[in-house]
Amino acid sequence: MKKFINCNKYYLTLLVFMVLVFFLINKTSMNLIIDIDNTVSDFVQSTIVRDSLTLFFKIVTNLGDAFCFGVLILIFLFFFRKKKDTFFIILNLLFVYLTSVVFKNLFRRSRPLYNLIEKPKDFSFPSGHTMCSVAFYGMLIYLVNKRLKNKYLKVFINTCFVLTIIIIAFSRIYLNVHYFSDVVGGFILGIICLRMFIRYDRIEE
Repeated sequence: MKKFINCNKYYLTLLVFMVLVFFLINKTSMNLIIDIDNTVSDFVQSTIVRDSLTLFFKIVTNLGDAFCFGVLILIFLFFFRKKKDTFFIILNLLFVYLTSVVFKNLFRRSRPLYNLIEKPKDFSFPSGHTMCSVAFYGMLIYLVNKRLKNKYLKVFINTCFVLTIIIIAFSRIYLNVHYFSDVVGGFILGIICLRMFIRYDRIEE
């Protein structure tokens, strides 16, 4: 733990800095953020939402849930037989989840009123699905590139995981359980958390 903190002082400082930045935005520019969020939500709901698409996004948004993460972790362990990497993936996921919980309870933003699925009971900012998906699938991309030798297969897997992250993030806006700014915040924080664990892994090698 001490080694993890020492090698990630920059990123830990950046997480604290992001708290200050988000608080500053909340105090000074929240009306602008709300206008942007409402504009994006109105556009998506009025021009993109369709019954067939709604069913699709109700399914794919589950790719950002704990159950799906668990299945993919078992698949990764089966193919690569790397218990250390598997433990690393789980540790990364737990860290980013707890970080999302901390941020949600710091900002306590209410979710959109009208939703296309059952409204989650936790707070809205940042998007936990987006944050965890960026960190989880990003870590899989890193480890697959590290362990896999076939470059064409790596490109295929990387493309699939990147598209998965994007689709999950968009699904949260489409299903109207998150605002656009929630998803952007989730991306930023997810990338910071991901970089921390990649840096730690490289130092450990």
